Amino acid sequence: MATEKKDPTFVNRFVVPLIAIFVVSSFLGVLILGGMMREHERLGIILFCILLVVMVTGLGVLNHRVLGHYQCPQCRKELPRHKDRSRRAEYLFYCKDCDVLWKTGLQDGD
Repeated sequence: MATEKKDPTFVNRFVVPLIAIFVVSSFLGVLILGGMMREHERLGIILFCILLVVMVTGLGVLNHRVLGHYQCPQCRKELPRHKDRSRRAEYLFYCKDCDVLWKTGLQDGD
């Protein structure tokens, strides 16, 4: 029977960059909105649209790099998502070499 462990590296690999994306996007959004209030409304709208595209792209890349190519924290082997019908909503990854079921703490719908 596999040992279940919480991934100790998940916060640094996923949550911290996620927060950074939101903070930087929010800061840039405030600057853009400040520019829109003045004389450069069109430029502000264009920059805001670009910001949205960059933010969504950043979130997609982060999701793909961390969850799409999940690495075992012990042996660094790339792992597929574990398929368990009873725990379908959880993001679990099983490493055969280490015999560990890694829990990320994420669930679908969170």
